[in-house]
Amino acid sequence: MDPTKIKVHDHIKNELSLFKGAFLFAEGDFHAAMKIFDRRSLFNYDVIGWNLGARIMRIQAAYYCDFDRFLTLVDNEYEYCLKFVSKDDNPRYCGIVALLHKAKKNDYDFLSIIPDLACIHQWDPISEELIRFDDWVKQIISEQADQQTG
Repeated sequence: MDPTKIKVHDHIKNELSLFKGAFLFAEGDFHAAMKIFDRRSLFNYDVIGWNLGARIMRIQAAYYCDFDRFLTLVDNEYEYCLKFVSKDDNPRYCGIVALLHKAKKNDYDFLSIIPDLACIHQWDPISEELIRFDDWVKQIISEQADQQTG
């Protein structure tokens, strides 16, 4: 059988793209990861599952690539969460978006959200959250603390 003739369903291709983007993000190639997370096809299916993971990873990559875009994405996700995602369906995602919104109110001083970090729902290692949000925020907090003492 010719492996180039094997049909792979589009949602499988999208999921594999998310894994590739997460790998690139973990390797520090934020621009390449952002290109993957920007693909509209990643958001055209699965409103409650992988779609939310892709949305959060896009915000995380934008933080390093284009801070103005990061600000816009945070606003967009806050609105999206309010309109389409129930806290019962995905409490961690809603908690993440609420934390980002709170950080926005404090000019993205992530040190201000340290007490709230423990309030987000527990991370599930087999969830759509491939880049663990709380670890990412802790890294930013560490960087911001170093800048204040440096």
